[in-house]
Amino acid sequence: MRLMFISDVANQFGLAPSTLRYYEAQGLIAPTRDHNGYRVYGPETVEQLQFVREAKQLGLSLLEIVELARTVEHDTCTRVRKALHPQLRQRLNEIDTRLASLQGLRQRIVTAVKNVDQCPDSEGQCRSECVFLAQNPDNPSECAL
Repeated sequence: MRLMFISDVANQFGLAPSTLRYYEAQGLIAPTRDHNGYRVYGPETVEQLQFVREAKQLGLSLLEIVELARTVEHDTCTRVRKALHPQLRQRLNEIDTRLASLQGLRQRIVTAVKNVDQCPDSEGQCRSECVFLAQNPDNPSECAL
């Protein structure tokens, strides 16, 4: 693989050059400099950026990614696993909580759609609360309050 400049790497990963400079400042990537002082990126940078992208897709924060990258660089697979497992478990719990909340919201919207579908035709003024409340079972032409 040939050496690349910051614009090449930015285009390959869909990142702004400023993001690459920030990653460098955080210690996530370490480009070298050519004779003109330009940043030059090699295959190891592509590997590191793939690592960052995968970790971000798992929902890890940049701080967590920096810490994990340091662990990967200096420790054994066992230690990496011990560091990563609790983080992934926590993300999984957060997602499960969010999914449960979204399921509840979905059910409320399904009920609201049914209520709106059942709203009677009327020449009278509509009460906004009728859209979200079930109809009065004793008199389907009015909404229950």
